[in-house]
Amino acid sequence: MQYLRSVLPHGTISVMTTHKQLALSIRSRMALRDMTQAGLADAIGMGRSALSARMGGSREFTFSELQAIAAALGVSLRDLLPATEEEQR
Repeated sequence: MQYLRSVLPHGTISVMTTHKQLALSIRSRMALRDMTQAGLADAIGMGRSALSARMGGSREFTFSELQAIAAALGVSLRDLLPATEEEQR
């Protein structure tokens, strides 16, 4: 990990980690609602391949997409976001 931090631009590791945490949070909320990725895509009016690209990390979510996902899952946007370092303490 230290090597990656030295060769990648500042902040890249945390951005990648945050995206993975966000996708994991969305997946866990989907599981609680017994919702498939296709079902979520339909619920928010997004193409299935577009949602798949975002969940897989090859595309980033927009703020409005995250708002729509939170609404479809019946949670607040804050509930989907990874905890900050302060919140983890």
